[in-house]
Formats: sequence, C-alpha cells, structure tokens
Amino acid sequence: MIGAIVILIFSVFIILNAYTNHGEAISVPDFTGLTISEVEKIINDKNLQFKIVDSIYTDKVERGAVIDQVPKPDHKVKNDRIIFITLNSFLPQRIQIPNFLDLELRSANALAETYGLKINVEKFVPDISTTILKQKFKGKEIKAGTWVEKNTIIDVIVGRGRSSEKVLVPNILGFSKNEAENKLSNLALMIGVEDYDESVISSKDSLNAKIYNQSPRKYKNSEIRIGSTIDIWLTIKKEIIPEPDTLNVDENNVSEEVYSNEEENN
Repeated sequence: MIGAIVILIFSVFIILNAYTNHGEAISVPDFTGLTISEVEKIINDKNLQFKIVDSIYTDKVERGAVIDQVPKPDHKVKNDRIIFITLNSFLPQRIQIPNFLDLELRSANALAETYGLKINVEKFVPDISTTILKQKFKGKEIKAGTWVEKNTIIDVIVGRGRSSEKVLVPNILGFSKNEAENKLSNLALMIGVEDYDESVISSKDSLNAKIYNQSPRKYKNSEIRIGSTIDIWLTIKKEIIPEPDTLNVDENNVSEEVYSNEEENN
C-alpha cells in the first residue's frame, strides 16, 4: 500500500509538471515601436498570445505602433501567456479650447497648460487693458469650444495697456528659444530678432541651440516696457554658452552698444 501511494504521488507530480511546463519559461520580447503585424509574427514564434487593451496618442513612435506592454520586456512567462499591449493611436487626442479672452497672459498660460495647449503671443497692441483681446489658430480667430489637437499652439493678441508699466529685463542667456519664449511670455515680453551663428546648420541644431547673447541685456535694475521685444543670438558652441540664470552682468562692464540698444528698446 505504501509503495502504491508513493507511485501515485510521483505520477501526479509528473503529470502536473508536464501540464504546467514546470521549469520552462519564455523571456518576453520588447514590442515597443512594433506594428501589430510584427507583434503577431513574434508572438506566434514564441508561443505567446497578446491582447490590445488601450490606445493613446504620442509622437514618440509611429502611429499604430506599440508604446507599452505588460508584462515588461525580459520578464519570464510560460507558454500561452497573454501579453497586454497599448498602441499609439492613429489619431491625435482632440480637446476643446477654453476661452482665453480677457485673461492676463500669465493666467492664460497656466490655463493652456492644464488643457495641453500652448500660448504664443502674436503681438501686443495699444489698448486700455493688458489682457488677451483675440485668440487665433492658423491665422484665423477661433472660438472657445472648438475642437483642436492636443499640443496645438494658440496665437493670442494682447493689450499693451495705457500705462508705461515696465518689468525688469530678464536674463535668458543659456536658455533654448522655447525656454526663453516661456519666460518672456510670463513677463508680457516677446522674442524679437533671432540670429543663429555658423554652428547652427540643421533643424536639429536650431532646436538644441542656446542663447549666448541678448539685447537688451540684464544689468542691475534695468527695465523694459511690457510688450517689448528682446533680440537673441543662438549657438550650439558649448564653450560660449553661459550657464542659465547665473550670469550677473555688472553695470560698469556693460558695453556702450548694450546701453544703446537698451535705450532704443525702452
């Protein structure tokens, strides 16, 4: 009887091991960036299964490609395990734009960020207020509630106000153009002339370029009227790019050209 029981238990373990493929595991492939047809081929070769559980939009991979998976790559699983996949949507996410009219520029930027939009100041115009007077998209005025793609840039026209209100000249040396635009926008200022040096050749270079000179420049308590522009010079030469927000230009070291440019802008 004891021998029969031992044989029975041993047989059960053998059957269970065979049924569950005990000791055998498959390393999950990395499907990121692959199309469904490419995923299907790999899945079949690996004796796995997959299921699409979600789709979201991103510009990091091609539309329709895999952007996430569970289990993650290199995770050990058994045969016929289901891999849950998230695809990049074929269509960008669309949202309804809010009403930016009559908002101060700082408030409009904060609101745009919550909606996944971006604000671009097209120009400042003479007006009694310092709020947004018009909101535009692709050159035409656009109403609140209109559907647009996420990350859309909304152009705005802002009142300059009747006062001669001024702000301190910001230091944007070492910033990228986009970083400078965000900082200036919050101060009701704009980028004027953009000058890229000979090191900037491709569009990729222009995205990576940093500001190594600006006019007017920050020195002590220098001020500039709201709605004014700041000219910038950009490069990818690291040796001439200052560290952002760390360069304090002393008034006595500012060149006559800088003073001249500041007086013109003020």
